[in-house]
Amino acid sequence: MASELEERTRRRLAAIEQETFDLRGPPPVPSLRPDPLPLDRREALLSLFAEAAVHHMTLRELDEARRVIADAIALMDDIVDPAIVARASLLSGEVLVELDSPKLAKLRLEVAARFYETARDVKLLGRARLGLARALVLLEDPRGLDLLYEVQADATARGDVATLARIAAILPEAMGADVSETVRAGYGRAVSIPPAPR
Repeated sequence: MASELEERTRRRLAAIEQETFDLRGPPPVPSLRPDPLPLDRREALLSLFAEAAVHHMTLRELDEARRVIADAIALMDDIVDPAIVARASLLSGEVLVELDSPKLAKLRLEVAARFYETARDVKLLGRARLGLARALVLLEDPRGLDLLYEVQADATARGDVATLARIAAILPEAMGADVSETVRAGYGRAVSIPPAPR
C-alpha cells in the first residue's frame, strides 16, 4: 500500500504533467516549424520541470528525474528572470547530488548560491551552500568539508534545526575516506520551493 507521501507526490506529478501539457499546447504539425513558446510559458515550464525532478527523486524514479532535469537545463539559458533560474538551479542541483552527478550539481548550485547571496536570502543561501558542499565532497574537493562546517556554524547561529539535522546525517561520511558512500540526506519527503512571486 502506497504511503501518504507517495500518494501526495504522485498527485502533484500528475498535476505538473497536466500543467506542462497546457503550457506547451497541442503537438506541432510535423511539416511546420513550431513557433517558440512565449517567455512567460518557458519560465513556467522551467519551474515545473525543476519541481518535477524533486518529486521523481522522492519516488526514486531516477531516469525520470534525469529526464526532467535535462529539460530544465535546456530552458535555463532562455530565461531572463534570475529568481526563476536560481530556484530551478537549486532544486535541480540538489537532485543532481542525489543522482551522483556532482560536477553538474556544482554548476547549478553555484548559480543558486550567487543569486541568494546577492538577494540576502539567508535560508535559501544556506540550502544552496549545503548542496554545494555535498557536491564538492563527492568530487573529493577539500573545500567541501570546509564549506560544510561553515554552513553548520551559520545554521547553529540561526537556530536552523532542520539544516543541522541534515548536516549531522552527512558529516560522518563526508569526513570518512570513502566519499562514494556519502549518506543521501534530504529526500525522505518532497522538498521544494514555492515559485518566485510574479
